[in-house]
Amino acid sequence: MEAHERYTRIGQLLQNVPVARDREPLGAEDRQWMAKGLVLVEDGGNILDVGNYRAAMGNAPAWPHRSAAFAAMALALETCLARAELQLLPAALQGAFIQAGNTLDAFHAVGRVLGEVRQEVLVVDPYLDHTFCVITPRWRRKAFPCACCAIPHA
Repeated sequence: MEAHERYTRIGQLLQNVPVARDREPLGAEDRQWMAKGLVLVEDGGNILDVGNYRAAMGNAPAWPHRSAAFAAMALALETCLARAELQLLPAALQGAFIQAGNTLDAFHAVGRVLGEVRQEVLVVDPYLDHTFCVITPRWRRKAFPCACCAIPHA
């Protein structure tokens, strides 16, 4: 898998880390999340990340350790995300993947990206609304075409 695809998939997976429900068996969604994460971590190729992820997976069925297990799996995924980011992005644009709900981080990252624009930019975001077009002109150092696309989400 290419680094870009791995980066995107890990970012999406990290937005849906399962909530540890103590004293309940792991649900199908939890097991699917863990399996998808394992494949992505293995694809990243770092043996330490794979070992840490597998160890955490082994602890997930035991309810007293489930919360810590999900946190350890998420940490391994975040490490893989950082490695993929290093492969993909120039240093000035690294850190631009924003998890849902981190509004201030999103504005900061978008501002950094817009500061690097030379000709034109296309912004695609499922949470984009009209305020983006009002706020972003302040960040622009020079005029350039800016197209925005909000993909409807469920």
